[in-house]
Formats: sequence, structure tokens, C-alpha cells
Amino acid sequence: MKYIQKSAEPTSLSTWKIKQGDKIPTWKSFGRTVVKGQLLETLLKEQGYICCYCGVAIDKGSCHIEHFKPQGKDETVRFDYSNLDEDFNEEEIRNIIKDYLELNNDGKYQPFCATIVYILENYYCN
Repeated sequence: MKYIQKSAEPTSLSTWKIKQGDKIPTWKSFGRTVVKGQLLETLLKEQGYICCYCGVAIDKGSCHIEHFKPQGKDETVRFDYSNLDEDFNEEEIRNIIKDYLELNNDGKYQPFCATIVYILENYYCN
């Protein structure tokens, strides 16, 4: 896992949170906002366009916003900027696993995200 120096919370996110008042919106409803796209781009730039876990290159199409502290267990961290980073999205993980299982039978080492290694070891290699 790479250390990521967090910058200040983006103004667009701060403004959006103030507009929400006392209500705590769902992550799903946040997904339909322009602010989420801006947040995604800010996090990618902050991380140098690499996965926060493994350092492999990512872009808007291959990543999603990761909550280090699960938002389902503590909704107060849902929009806490210090709790947000980027890693591979589920579709990208499925594609990498598919490629790994179909194409990498030659024994060559491939760098994989820690999440993908966990999935391979615990669900596909037993």
C-alpha cells in the first residue's frame, strides 16, 4: 500500500456537504451529482493516477472511490475526505481475474492489487 499525502478537502465537496444540512445522504444519491465526478478526479490527481493499494495505474474508467473505514458501519465517515481514496472498481477486478485465470498459465508473475490477490486466493484457488 502506498502512502498518500491527503490534501485539503475539495471546495466543491465542502460546499455540497453544507447544502445537505443535518441530513446524511446515501452514497448512491451522491453518485448522481457533478460533485462526485469532481471528487473522483481530485483523488486520482492526488494519488498520481495509481491504485491506493498496489500502485498500478488507474483512470476514471478503472477505479472507484474507496472508503478505508466502511461507510456502512459508520455513516459519519461516508463523506469524510480523509477517509476516501481510489482503487480498482469491481468490473476491472473481474476483468483482471478473468485474464489471470485464462491467460497467465505460463507461471509469469503479474503485479496485482491486494484485493485481487485476496479474491484469487480465497475464492478461485481453493
